[in-house]
Amino acid sequence: MSDDASRRGDMSTRLARLAADGRLTIDSVGPGRFHLAGQRVDGGILLTPSGWRSWPIDSLDGIEPTSLIAALSGLGGADVLLIGCGARLDASPAGLVAALRKAGQIADVMATAPASRSYNLMASEGRRVAAALMALPVDGASAAPDKKEAGPEGPA
Repeated sequence: MSDDASRRGDMSTRLARLAADGRLTIDSVGPGRFHLAGQRVDGGILLTPSGWRSWPIDSLDGIEPTSLIAALSGLGGADVLLIGCGARLDASPAGLVAALRKAGQIADVMATAPASRSYNLMASEGRRVAAALMALPVDGASAAPDKKEAGPEGPA
């Protein structure tokens, strides 16, 4: 078995354990939707291993740091916040990250698919992680070239 296949197998085992413990993981990411614990969720989401809620934000400009932190605290809070900004990260959101850090929240911003994978990995390690994920575009213009849904280990 290759190292990559071995890591995917280890990740699958950890994700199965998380699901058995009742903690939420992201099963897949597709245009305009996510699958969490076998359930389809349309639109953006705020997620911690203990819960989730809808998040109707579709651009980095729409994020208000104090409101985001308050919403996450209602889901149990987190040491690290991963922000998924859609199909790709077009510009560095240094101001947003600085504002979140000033408010006491460590954050990292990236495209939604890598943020989803990073969330699953960190949750499988037992870390206090949260994800604020914008949905991928529905029109497919900016979606992955193969237009398949991406699972926790990458495109299907």
